[in-house]
Amino acid sequence: MHIESERLIIRSVQRGDEKVFAEMAKDGSLSEIGFDENCSEWIGDWIKEAVELDEKDDPRVDYIALSVCIKEDGRVIGSVGSTYYEDAARIGICYFIGTEYRNKGYASEAVEAYLRYFFEHYNEDEIAAVILAGNALSCKTAEKAGFVLNSIRMYKDIYDDKEELYCFYSIQSNRDIFYHVISDRPKTAGEHFCVDEAHPNGVWDRVQAEADTVKDIREHPEKYEGHGLEHHTDVALRELALEKVRKEKFPQYPSRMASLYVSRDYKEAEQWADYFVKLGRPVYGIAKIKVKGKVFYGDACKCFDGSVNEEENLHRAEIYWQNWGKDDGQDPIVEVLADGEIEVLEIMKEINAKLKEG
Repeated sequence: MHIESERLIIRSVQRGDEKVFAEMAKDGSLSEIGFDENCSEWIGDWIKEAVELDEKDDPRVDYIALSVCIKEDGRVIGSVGSTYYEDAARIGICYFIGTEYRNKGYASEAVEAYLRYFFEHYNEDEIAAVILAGNALSCKTAEKAGFVLNSIRMYKDIYDDKEELYCFYSIQSNRDIFYHVISDRPKTAGEHFCVDEAHPNGVWDRVQAEADTVKDIREHPEKYEGHGLEHHTDVALRELALEKVRKEKFPQYPSRMASLYVSRDYKEAEQWADYFVKLGRPVYGIAKIKVKGKVFYGDACKCFDGSVNEEENLHRAEIYWQNWGKDDGQDPIVEVLADGEIEVLEIMKEINAKLKEG
């Protein structure tokens, strides 16, 4: 692997790099990323594993560690790469620069170069950065590279001894081509339309239709305790909680009531289309679209049935938008929300199932 920036070369780790890393770690500055002051005792085994993982080149298997070098003379000054969070089925970036070379912009330059490579080289739409809240320098590096802060909360990785306060960041690829299952009304190639808070979607309509019932639940919750809710009512309670939490804590994401539900590839869209048909929803076809707006990559497993207990709804809504961790151990089912200006590039497939007569 070989990446170049203005001042740096980022290359695959090589035997011998571990000696440089061990020397950097002696001052204790790399303990946060797992290289303690005595790592020289075991780092030989680590470099062997790192070389093998680099050859596999799969960020969803484990970690990929690359060496950051000064272009001018080849000196190794740090590392950048990715790590796989098994508990969340998410890829995160990891990086460090030796103390001697800090405050010179090398970390930002390495991170930005690696991000360009990551999104060009792998079929991934997002990468996270999970940073101890007290590491202001690392947080600043992530923010300078374009990472967006999603939340600050206590967290314990599967390899950690205890919970600590972490900042959770993410950054998305510049993908703007998606696939959409057409289920509201027919669409044609070349059509342009807008989905935003001024132009809401069908979810908004269904929530508004339950407004009186929701109002009564809020005012007289005791009437509904212990009784099952109608499906449309629990959906409305869920969506209202999701929207409240989004506005208060995650405004960088599109609203579920004012966005288009899209897929990353055609195969994924076909699977959703089949699912909608089985549910009895009208499905006109599948369109290839171009999106100019905000995008959120969520996990459909984290959707929930709304309940009379608003506090519980809000708690589960926050878990949805945080989108970290597997729900009951299940692998994520990716659902993508996109808002803004939409252009229909091509109708990929006509389905015309479950359409209303007349």
